[in-house]
Amino acid sequence: MLLSNANASGVVPEMERIGLRFPHRLFCVAAAMPEGEQAVFVENMDAAVDSLEDMDEDVGSLYAVECSRKNHTLAVLCNAEQPEQLEMLLQRLRAYLNCQPIRFTVGVGQTVESLTGVPSSYLTALDNMQRDAEQSAARRQQPSGNISDTAVSLRRLAERIDCADCQGALLELENYMNLMTQTASELMRRYNLFNLNCAIQRQCEKHAFELSGEQMTMLLTSANENATHYGLLRLIPALCAHVQQAGRQAVQPASRLVIEYLKRNFCEYSVSAQGAAEAVGLGINRTNAIIREETGMSCKAYLTYLRVEHAKKLLRETAAPVSEICTQVGYASASHFIKVFKTTTGQTPDAYRRAFLEEDEKQA
Repeated sequence: MLLSNANASGVVPEMERIGLRFPHRLFCVAAAMPEGEQAVFVENMDAAVDSLEDMDEDVGSLYAVECSRKNHTLAVLCNAEQPEQLEMLLQRLRAYLNCQPIRFTVGVGQTVESLTGVPSSYLTALDNMQRDAEQSAARRQQPSGNISDTAVSLRRLAERIDCADCQGALLELENYMNLMTQTASELMRRYNLFNLNCAIQRQCEKHAFELSGEQMTMLLTSANENATHYGLLRLIPALCAHVQQAGRQAVQPASRLVIEYLKRNFCEYSVSAQGAAEAVGLGINRTNAIIREETGMSCKAYLTYLRVEHAKKLLRETAAPVSEICTQVGYASASHFIKVFKTTTGQTPDAYRRAFLEEDEKQA
């Protein structure tokens, strides 16, 4: 939009005309682009733009001022009073992007004190981003002296799968198999085959790809190079297609990331709204507001709800003692857990378990 014209100057009045206000004196522009062959689909760009507005409290402001639908580039204007606050804003931006399944390359332009310089700042950001991407690609092409060729090839194979690049992944598979067969040691070939199978399993878990019984048997038990090679020639295209489809829903709003963080970590004793804020790249006040908007509860009350519901499940489905369940749901003290459980449900954990078993026996 405004930053696509390198000759633009004095854009403050135009920005203010459309409703953007800049209370601070320092500006810089960050340009974010999906790495490699990955892409942010058009329907997800608005989610990213809207989410950035959630991060503009207490240290400055972030505005998404340009989205290129052609190359999936997002330009983010950072406005703050002090240089260290600009750095904090950029950290929040990177934290948000790091929560996404898609990998992003981020370039940052020079700091300026007037929006007159923003267009050139944006171009600088794009230049920096392109240079970083080229350097990263060059490093991937040059194996480090203390990493074996097979390990480098395995890493490239995983990167191609992450990018849903089926052709590139299959080419890298062929490269890995060639490197493996060049090894004279039978023991080393078996070791490399084991590493290959483990790497593919990790990629399947990472992208929530459900393996069939045949595929799982091949990865877990196959010690034959030809059988593994043939099996992966069929598995990798299916995995890449799954990654590509998942990428269409890749960019998630910050509100969803906050709730998912709490659902994923509520069993940890140290989980908190502050931890969620830092993980997603928001301020603590905005994070607490999101939790209340999404759940109707405070962060503490929502964590208690998640923990008690999980404790109920464990009481119904396992014979674990209450003291063990207490630690599994994030409480350090059994007495405190029992008190919280009784306050929430009206029963102690033991009474809840007995009532469930009696009801189960009646139905049986």
